[in-house]
Amino acid sequence: MYTFGKRVVLFSAVGISGIVVNMGTLWLLTHFASIHYALASPIAIEISIINNFIWNDRFTWRGRRRARNLNIWYGLLRFNIVSWIAGSMNWLLLVLFTEVAGIYYLWANLLAIAIAAAMNFILNEKWTFKAMPDWEDH
Repeated sequence: MYTFGKRVVLFSAVGISGIVVNMGTLWLLTHFASIHYALASPIAIEISIINNFIWNDRFTWRGRRRARNLNIWYGLLRFNIVSWIAGSMNWLLLVLFTEVAGIYYLWANLLAIAIAAAMNFILNEKWTFKAMPDWEDH
């Protein structure tokens, strides 16, 4: 059984891979595709959301979606909804930190991700991958 603490550690590890995906995509889109960071950010967020869903479904909340007989696409939709709540905050903070505080957009993005991560975990723990009352993680 995965304890809450173990899920936090696994979610954090997956989150690090998501940060790499998000930051790398944002950088590639702004530097090579010449897309403004505020437009590139939602694309980078969505790609990292898909990355994070795959790994969280397999490791962090392993078996919970399947135990509840949720189709993988339905699970991805639920994860996307939750992640976009945090992702919207991430995007808003990115723009505020960059435009108002004058922080370089990549540093601002990293700071925004850090702030949104806790909310993302809590919402996924309580809704997306909610455990059934008699279910123990395997």
